[in-house]
Amino acid sequence: MFRLKLLGSLDISGADGTPDGAPLRRLKPLVLLAYLAASRPRGFHRREKLTALFWPELSTDRARAALRTSLSRLRDDFGDDHFTVRGTAEIAVNPERLWCDVAAFDLAVVESRFEDAVALYSGPLLDGVHVEGTGAELEDWIEAERMRLMRDAVRAGTSMSLAAEARGDIAGAVRAAEWAHALNPSDESTARRTIAVLIAAGDHGRAMRVHDELARRLQRELGVELSAETAALVGVLRQPVVGSANVAPQILPQILPQSLPQSLPQSLPLTASLPVATPVASGVGAPSVAHTSRMWRANRWLLAASVVAAITIGAWPVVSAKMQRMRSVAAPVQTVEWVNLRYDTVAPPARFGGQAVLDSTGNALLLLGGQIDTRTHSFAPLGREIWRLSGLRVGQHSTWTRVATAPGPHPSDRWLFGASYDTPHDRIVLHGGGLGQTSPCTNDTWILDHASGLEQAPVWRQVSFRGSAPPARGGFDQIFDAAHRRLIVFAGHDCIYPHFDETWVLAFDDETLTSGEWSRLSPDSSAGIPRERDLYAAAYDTASGRMFVFGGRASMLASSELWALDHANGLGGRAAWRRVECAGEPPVRISAAGTFDAKRDVWTLVGGTDENANVTRDVWMLRGVGRDLAHCRWEHPAVMGRVPAERSAANAILLPESRGIVLFGGSFDSTPLGDTWLMKAAPLR
Repeated sequence: MFRLKLLGSLDISGADGTPDGAPLRRLKPLVLLAYLAASRPRGFHRREKLTALFWPELSTDRARAALRTSLSRLRDDFGDDHFTVRGTAEIAVNPERLWCDVAAFDLAVVESRFEDAVALYSGPLLDGVHVEGTGAELEDWIEAERMRLMRDAVRAGTSMSLAAEARGDIAGAVRAAEWAHALNPSDESTARRTIAVLIAAGDHGRAMRVHDELARRLQRELGVELSAETAALVGVLRQPVVGSANVAPQILPQILPQSLPQSLPQSLPLTASLPVATPVASGVGAPSVAHTSRMWRANRWLLAASVVAAITIGAWPVVSAKMQRMRSVAAPVQTVEWVNLRYDTVAPPARFGGQAVLDSTGNALLLLGGQIDTRTHSFAPLGREIWRLSGLRVGQHSTWTRVATAPGPHPSDRWLFGASYDTPHDRIVLHGGGLGQTSPCTNDTWILDHASGLEQAPVWRQVSFRGSAPPARGGFDQIFDAAHRRLIVFAGHDCIYPHFDETWVLAFDDETLTSGEWSRLSPDSSAGIPRERDLYAAAYDTASGRMFVFGGRASMLASSELWALDHANGLGGRAAWRRVECAGEPPVRISAAGTFDAKRDVWTLVGGTDENANVTRDVWMLRGVGRDLAHCRWEHPAVMGRVPAERSAANAILLPESRGIVLFGGSFDSTPLGDTWLMKAAPLR
């Protein structure tokens, strides 16, 4: 068995640990192997997807030949038994013959073996590795996976710190907290944990240094100040508490975010790879750990009252002042430019309430369904055809192509349904929608295989499920978590009156997405819950499993609310709603089109209807919501040149290479639109 190391420096070794340098001399095949072994969901990968990632500039025939050559070289280096194929279109690595540290790290995190996860995480994914001639989508994948793996490593280190503290190992808690903080020194929650355990250990000097460095970083990188929670920690530190020189660790978790796993390992000895904290010397002014523990137990209730009182008295002025300062920070001015996309071919009928996705090439839009005539309430023939718009890159000729689906069962024509694209498998997951102008709605779920239609006609098949399905609905937005094979559906209406506020998750049985089981989440609503709504915008942070819901029609009124649902996929802990307040004034919007760029952490919203029932065409950007909910901000960028007509219920798709947006269709006063626009954001100035 070979061992493939992707975290930190790229390396390959035999089963005995002896380095094998032969594959390293051929970098592109080795990075191809890394993608096959580490990308999620793990398993088979389609060859056309691999050619689009690694040889985007070559013709189809030359790209396929290059892939065959690279796979041949990998087989020469590792042996045929390290790879498996399925038909002629899919290939996978054999996990029984090739060990990969990324796969082992992910498994350790899932199984809460945090010590093993920390030992495996030796640096960013493919650190310093760059391969010429690959596609922008591959770079985006590497960047997104680096962020995800780093966040999981931070969570593992923080969990170790909590476990060490729970068993009285304060020095171990400090080492683990500092290790996690070093991975992401700009993350305030991790820094706050580090400050707390340093205070608990009596090392006030280092706690203040972490605090001051964090304050400088946040001011320099985001132009914001520390949160009230962090300020409260330092405020307690600066004001001595009667009866003790230290803050009890039992009290500190009460003012830290409760976002970590509920269950922790009972025993997690720290590994040698963790940085060792400077010992606190016993003596005058520096109590021993045992003495400190006795003081904590003796003064816990007095300290609790002191901390709670300090926070209660001081928190609101701090929060209020913080919000005022955040709103007064002069953010860089963002400008966007629209370009009307022209094409010589026949275009699809104008429509609104349909769905569009970006296919696996990263250079084509797939368009499905929608209402095309409000007088006759007629719909695009969803089950019999899709439309493909190729050539979205700068300087290319754009072409619409009508793609007929293969004969057989197919979903009925509809609008206001949900559709998500599963990139590695070139398929679309579709759920629900409205079958008429008002009613009825449906709750069926379908898969469209070979959705791009590049090698064979797309094929529809219906998903079978166990248990009770969610009520039929339309006007909702859905999330497909491909890594965990889960479909998330929130709210919407029953095609008569919007009245849903619950969240449903369809857990597929395997990667074929043939069958699964529906379950309704029972989220923690102690911090509130979004009112029943439809026609909202939704986004999903794959790394954290958090879903965002913005605006929409809530209890028949236009909304500007932003909500976050933690553990939205039903994994890793109990789902929990919370209202998110960001700097700046959010727009009030119904049926806005949106895209979430995880790499830049920007959620862009276009058009929609405002609180006065006016159809708009403006652009809004929400920055930072995926990184830190405490430091997000709304922006209203300036628009250069021509602008699209006002519209709602349009389709917006993120282009991974240019980070731009393609906008299609929509409705103006119930009149369907059929134009296509490209939007690009100019550099900040």
